[in-house]
Amino acid sequence: PPAPDGIANRRLKPFPPPDLEVVVGSSQRIYRYHSIVLASLSTYVDTMLSSPMKERESKRISFPDIEPEMWEKAIRCLVPGYLTLPSLEDMCTLLPFYDKYQFE
Repeated sequence: PPAPDGIANRRLKPFPPPDLEVVVGSSQRIYRYHSIVLASLSTYVDTMLSSPMKERESKRISFPDIEPEMWEKAIRCLVPGYLTLPSLEDMCTLLPFYDKYQFE
């Protein structure tokens, strides 16, 4: 018999591709994110993307003062459920960055 209609038979719609480019460090490495996700982590990013600023129009934000390796650690620490804490040395770099760009 056919499966009954219900939550088990619903299909999730695929996510659209990321709509925000983040340019990081002196090497200007590009990462791509969903803007709503990054804006939910940072008041600074949210303000840039919801105000009439060039970043809103271009969908491109730069963080020139953090290098890619540290950016990746910074983002990993913001992911819910991430259990590995950064080293004390890394935290000394990340905390001022989080504060400056209002990451929560």
